[in-house]
Amino acid sequence: EIANNIGFTEKQVRGWISHNCDKKIRTFNDKYFQEIATPNQAYWLGFIYADGWITQNAVGRSCELGIELCRIDEQQLIDFNNELGGVHNITYGHYEKVICESDKISVTDTVCIRIYSKQIVEDLTRHNVLKNKTLKPDYPIVEDNLFLDFLRGYIDGDGCIYVNQNKISASQVHITSSHSEVLNYIKDKLLLYGIKSHVYK
Repeated sequence: EIANNIGFTEKQVRGWISHNCDKKIRTFNDKYFQEIATPNQAYWLGFIYADGWITQNAVGRSCELGIELCRIDEQQLIDFNNELGGVHNITYGHYEKVICESDKISVTDTVCIRIYSKQIVEDLTRHNVLKNKTLKPDYPIVEDNLFLDFLRGYIDGDGCIYVNQNKISASQVHITSSHSEVLNYIKDKLLLYGIKSHVYK
């Protein structure tokens, strides 16, 4: 809008701002998932594996990472956006539909972030976050010291916690997946911490 009002291009205006202001324009860290070396990177890898998607066509163009959540979880996308540099837009959706010929209309309000980056998609693919991942048994593997951070992200996406106020031993964490492979991986890793778990259908 500024460029249009003063008769210059957006690129020219951005250039003047970056050269003449003390505060730099925020930039997008498209190499964020190149190596999973920090607790935050492991967390977001787990969260994306649970609740994100990637798309990529045959020639490597039109690469996209997307996450869509219920509106109540908007802060999650704000945090992720900030982690990458805070330059992406978060959009809002409102959906109304009838389920199974019910008399009631199901209403869903969502928040969504879409990141178009070949680098991000290729790096996530290397870490086994794949296109149409729900149909594939592959899963990310992280270093042992980052496993619990990966698990935190995965639980935030595909897990839930049951707490029995009267019986602490009855408190449980449940994780749902289409494939037993990732759950068996988690089960085996938890044994390193003396935590027993069970995989069932």
